Amino acid sequence: MIDHGRAADAVVLLQRRVLDRKWTAQARDALLASALDQRAAARSAAGDMAAAIADLEAAIQLAPRDPWMRYRLAGFYRARQALERGRTVMSEGVQLSPDDGQMRYAQALYLSSLDDYLAAFAAVDGIEQGQRTAGMTALRDRLQVAIARDSARRLKNSGDSDAARAALREVEPLAAHDIDRARELAYAWIELGDAEHGISLLDASRAGAGAGDTAVRLEVARLQRALDLRTIRSLERERRFAEAARRLDELLAREPQDRALRVARADLDIAAGHARPARDRYAALVQEQPEDLDTRLSYIRALTDTGDIALARLQLQAVEDQVPADDVEVRLSLARRQLALDDPSAALRRRRRFRGARRAPRY
Repeated sequence: MIDHGRAADAVVLLQRRVLDRKWTAQARDALLASALDQRAAARSAAGDMAAAIADLEAAIQLAPRDPWMRYRLAGFYRARQALERGRTVMSEGVQLSPDDGQMRYAQALYLSSLDDYLAAFAAVDGIEQGQRTAGMTALRDRLQVAIARDSARRLKNSGDSDAARAALREVEPLAAHDIDRARELAYAWIELGDAEHGISLLDASRAGAGAGDTAVRLEVARLQRALDLRTIRSLERERRFAEAARRLDELLAREPQDRALRVARADLDIAAGHARPARDRYAALVQEQPEDLDTRLSYIRALTDTGDIALARLQLQAVEDQVPADDVEVRLSLARRQLALDDPSAALRRRRRFRGARRAPRY
């Protein structure tokens, strides 16, 4: 019955069957735990989480050393926000079977799902080397990188960029033959402002994985473009507009329909004081995607700068009609654009509505 998806019937029959010399309590408990486990899955799928939890709680009483029943129960607790109950279930399993690598692996997976990377690493690192499967090793590597990224972020925020870089370099060997780890570290280096180093890690990992890996090539290209845009924004902030325009136009020559590049080009025009070309670029972008409110607000600024006040007011009204009530950033931008259009009373009304929305209770 269990094998044919009739777990509920199997539970009833197993509970009723009388024990004898051949049908021992140990044999019954093993089958009953399996049946309860399957019934819990069915009840969870049907939306009855309370009954599913009750079944799995009963199952682990019968099979307390089964790591994956415990893991599934801990997952149900997590879904109900009972995170500490999940921790306790997994910790009790390790206490019962401290030498069971699967139990520690299950505990590590659960703790990782809570983003408690230090505790998860301690769990998987406690597995004897000879017991470690490829999955266990991969989890251990992933956790090491996650811990390093958290540490680097914390050190950077405290002002110690050198220590942040050192934390990432310590785990770089894990990226040599694992594109996922290389990708994670690449993003971490980008966060530190060193995208070039991050891209070099992906390049090295791509060489190890084989140059024919299309996904890796695309990832490298995407990160390279992110670096290019970061460089262009930096040049823009430094008011080196001609150099920024040259770099951006080179990118657009290769990808003329790329929306992010086109928005960046219009932004550069407006920053450089070239309102008319900026206006025309924004107009085309808004026509293509009128729901892109950030671009429409930039368009309104360009219209204001070129003296197209009537059209600017129409665009402003269109944005106001679309913006969600809880989108604070856009509503503040609306007020700024209204002030730029010499209508302070309308801007004040928007700010008052914004403040009222902020004071309103959230349910």
